[in-house]
Amino acid sequence: MSKGRKIGEKRPFRSDREGRALRSKWVNLDHQLLRLLRSIEKESLPFSQMSLLIAVSGGLDSMVLLELLYRLRRILKSELAVAHVYHGGSPSEEEGQIRLKFYERVRERVCEMDIPLYSNLNSKDLDLDSDPDPGELKSEEEMRDFRYKCLTQWQKEFSSQSRKPVYLVLAHHADDLLETRLIRLIRGTGQKGLRSMRPLWKDRLRPLLGFQRSDLEAYAYQQRIKWTEDPSNKNEDYLRNWLRGSWLPALESRHQGGVRNLSRSLQRILDQKLGEEFELEKNKEANAGREEETREANEFSSGASFCRDSFNQMPIEKKRTFIASYLRRQGVRAYGQSHIDEIIKRLDTPRKELTFF
Repeated sequence: MSKGRKIGEKRPFRSDREGRALRSKWVNLDHQLLRLLRSIEKESLPFSQMSLLIAVSGGLDSMVLLELLYRLRRILKSELAVAHVYHGGSPSEEEGQIRLKFYERVRERVCEMDIPLYSNLNSKDLDLDSDPDPGELKSEEEMRDFRYKCLTQWQKEFSSQSRKPVYLVLAHHADDLLETRLIRLIRGTGQKGLRSMRPLWKDRLRPLLGFQRSDLEAYAYQQRIKWTEDPSNKNEDYLRNWLRGSWLPALESRHQGGVRNLSRSLQRILDQKLGEEFELEKNKEANAGREEETREANEFSSGASFCRDSFNQMPIEKKRTFIASYLRRQGVRAYGQSHIDEIIKRLDTPRKELTFF
């Protein structure tokens, strides 16, 4: 682990109008992420009681994630640290230089932020090889396994130093989620393949799943965030790269909005499946003679009204399914996913009177 030092940096001149536009964009993205983190907090520990280890490769997604969490650190009251995994030298001199460039990009920004950096490139006590033989890490799967071995060990080290539970924060976004789901469906996994990534799973956080890469890219350009491009992402021998570089752009070109709609459709299929499972579990409990829970279920929804407190205790997937069903029962047809999410957000407030339409 190394500790960064603050480095002064002159920011490029911006006009008042440009400055206001950038601040507005930052506040919007910042608030969206903060709302999501607060919802995650309800299912885990308060952020003030945990430390966050941010996995940063030096690419666009993770550099934006680092910037956002750094700006929110005082609100979250979480201690931050950064983890960067170096995959070793390469048979290709060019690729080896690119890997070092990724590390330098991360180290430079961490020094400016003055937060701890964990990396196998500068760690002397890591139980794994700090510079793995390039012949040992040939496939994406092998590299992924090596990354998570490093990250898991650094979680333990950071936890012992901060004396708090440490959550690993990963920069997967909506495009990654869609690609993973498509790959699993192509391989024949069925509906279970849709359950690929969640915002919170055990001690891992993925707070960017609600954002598309284009959102992160626009934000990075406007905020002057530096990142390093990985040329291997253009190699379409890999199925994921082909989907990202050819198939999905072709879909969007043929049908504008098709990629976003496909992503939403897959999410709705999953939400419906989880909602059905939720109902089955509830019915099992009722059939087992749990009379008190049965009464609560009967009181929850009656005609045009339902119990708001009970609704807010539901998992998000069940909330979406319930609201869609409720709107249909009330004769509402002209609604979409954005309307459902807005209703859920407004219901999760202390206000007693709400107007939607």
